[in-house]
Amino acid sequence: MLSLMCFHASRFEARTDQTGAIILYDDQDTNLWDQELIKKGAYFLDRAYAKGNLTKYHLEAQIAFHHTQIVETGHKWVAILQLYNEKALKHFQKALMLANSAADKVAITKNIGKLTGIIAHI
Repeated sequence: MLSLMCFHASRFEARTDQTGAIILYDDQDTNLWDQELIKKGAYFLDRAYAKGNLTKYHLEAQIAFHHTQIVETGHKWVAILQLYNEKALKHFQKALMLANSAADKVAITKNIGKLTGIIAHI
């Protein structure tokens, strides 16, 4: 979780202009990105992976990490897409398990809603 927060905070200065208007990712001045926070985020992410017990926050942190990488190669966007696909698969698997166990219909609907939202962004 700490790595995720570092990655997001590293781009705060570049996300809005002087009037507070949002600056889209592709238009952000990467010189404003805080490289120290990015390094700290990478350190904490490596430490978290070393401990095992991976969670959804590991996926979110990996996605945020790739968004802090300035070099524009196709690999960056392919990696992000793979992570979103992994996230979608986890929601689908959970919804399927809930459906098969005849569990709470609200929980099933919630997970299917998350899956639909994720697929819409892919």
